[in-house]
Amino acid sequence: AATSKATMMKSAMMKRNVATTMKANANVPKVSFVRKGAQTAGVAASTLALALSAQAADVKLGSDSGGLVFEPATVTINKGESVTWKNNAGFPHNIMFDEDEIPAGANA
Repeated sequence: AATSKATMMKSAMMKRNVATTMKANANVPKVSFVRKGAQTAGVAASTLALALSAQAADVKLGSDSGGLVFEPATVTINKGESVTWKNNAGFPHNIMFDEDEIPAGANA
């Protein structure tokens, strides 16, 4: 009899919890899929814009066809932007510059 009474009490408690949970969930506001999609698209666009602005240029050291050139041949960057040099020819390269031509405050 004790087991039966404990089982009935446990069952009654479970039913009460389920009813309470369902009542609480019934009051959750619904967000339209269109609005949620627009929010997601806005966040994705902002993230992409930040990622693209963080790096100004990629320069390959050696062309895809095997030529010993820089691709692109020239790049223009703004203060705070960076250039990433990618070794595309399979052997080491050096970047040389005239120290006297580096603007004051540049990190080179």
